[in-house]
Amino acid sequence: MIVKFTVAAPFNFTTNSYVVVFNTEGTSGSAQSQTPEAYAALTNYANWDVALIVSQPPTTSGPTAYVCDFFRNAGTIVPVLLQVPTVPGQVILNPNSNGIQTQFSVQFPISLAEYLASATPSPSPSGSATASPTPSPTPTATATATATASAGASASPSASPTAPSYNFSNVWYWNYFVVSGPVGCNGNAIASTSLIDSLGSGGGSDNTYVDPQELDINTTFDTGTFNAFPLNNGNLSDQTAQIVSGEISNTVGP
Repeated sequence: MIVKFTVAAPFNFTTNSYVVVFNTEGTSGSAQSQTPEAYAALTNYANWDVALIVSQPPTTSGPTAYVCDFFRNAGTIVPVLLQVPTVPGQVILNPNSNGIQTQFSVQFPISLAEYLASATPSPSPSGSATASPTPSPTPTATATATATASAGASASPSASPTAPSYNFSNVWYWNYFVVSGPVGCNGNAIASTSLIDSLGSGGGSDNTYVDPQELDINTTFDTGTFNAFPLNNGNLSDQTAQIVSGEISNTVGP
């Protein structure tokens, strides 16, 4: 799968984290109730299953892409993020895929999202590979890549979680978010109050967005470019955090 994320001004990976959340337990035909929403505290983080996160943790020299699962310990509502184990080259980040530093693209195998459905989760030190900064509309697995260390990924949550009941589906729903500060996958949570923007008209507090296309991961697809709704309160003062558009495609199979 290839995900593209475009903002209004060149990324600030040290101040903001750029996050795509997938609902991987969906059923066909009901995007209205299955889209991950920005103000997730109102819905007990319903539909937040898997996240693709691009950020630059402290002490690192560049952005890193992570695939993370939202894990709920028994009796808890707010999920924590646990990094899905990967091998070098499995997650490929191009931090400047349009040549003007306002779009990144990430390629990763869909099979990574099945991790919670098949294993007991634990954080992994694996990070993304970073593709050459030369603009490329579609990074490929054969692109020259340089392994990028992920900071903080070796930390472990206080308790060893047990894999919950998890109904992995071939139908996915999704939303894009910008989160204040660096976000890792080492047992921390994303608070709704830290969201700056989303694809919805309410920005970081929106709870009405409906993604325009459900994703059948068993098929080849390309959403084409989809645009974020204009914010109700106008443009964000921080243009590096204002989402402009995105695109999701699956042209290499699941």
